[in-house]
Amino acid sequence: MPITARNPHGVWHELRIMRTKDGRSLTDLADSCDPPMSLSYLSDLERGRQMPSADATRRLATALNVPVSVLERRRHVDAEGNDVALRELIREIVREELAAAGAA
Repeated sequence: MPITARNPHGVWHELRIMRTKDGRSLTDLADSCDPPMSLSYLSDLERGRQMPSADATRRLATALNVPVSVLERRRHVDAEGNDVALRELIREIVREELAAAGAA
């Protein structure tokens, strides 16, 4: 059963990984948020210098096409300390990449 752990930076150090998985730049992500976010704000998030509001988290999750829970500061981790939602997101990405490679 997952437990809840607190990570002071949430997944913001992993935001760059999620953002670039489809080759998106910081500008692309900023522009795809509704309304758009500033580049400096997103850069600060990636560096763990700021923590986003609930609204900013929702907007980022929508722009990244991930569940809000992936971006929340309180995350569900398994007994080994692995983020459950992020692990599922990574599995989904790998499945999509394998399916695309098989179709090529």
